[in-house]
Amino acid sequence: MSIRPELYPDWATDTENNGSLNSPNKTQPTQNKLDKGWNFPEKPPRGEFNWWMNKVGEWVRYLINPSYTLRADTYTAVAGDKILPDNSVSSLTISLPATPETGDSVYFRQVVDQPYSAFGLTIGRNGSTIMGLSEDMTVGVGADDIEFIMAYNGSTWVVYKDLAVGTTL
Repeated sequence: MSIRPELYPDWATDTENNGSLNSPNKTQPTQNKLDKGWNFPEKPPRGEFNWWMNKVGEWVRYLINPSYTLRADTYTAVAGDKILPDNSVSSLTISLPATPETGDSVYFRQVVDQPYSAFGLTIGRNGSTIMGLSEDMTVGVGADDIEFIMAYNGSTWVVYKDLAVGTTL
């Protein structure tokens, strides 16, 4: 199992002019250069290399999606919420929206290094059904690497993407 690195590949996060020609520290390569890349023994110009490395860092941060919101207290979600439930101290209930519309979704992701082994997570149905059942969903003790999407299909909430080991209804 891989260990998540502590540092992001942030590079050239500041935009400035520097060097003897007072040129920008980041310069997007031409489309031809983007299509073909650098050739041997060519060395990438400073501005183009910094631009490329900066984009790598931006994409890593985007893919990790830091727009998830940490929730440690009982909470009622709204459509589109991206939630990091923190139940490291006690059991936690996150309720789904009370009046969902077809296509509404709520995203859940495990807090980094916080398996749901000490306390449970309950997804409250809030008047709707989950998977056609009139029961709340419990993400059970011992589950880890949790990531799932609850999506409303017009009649019930369904687990759209289930990567939740140990999830039960």
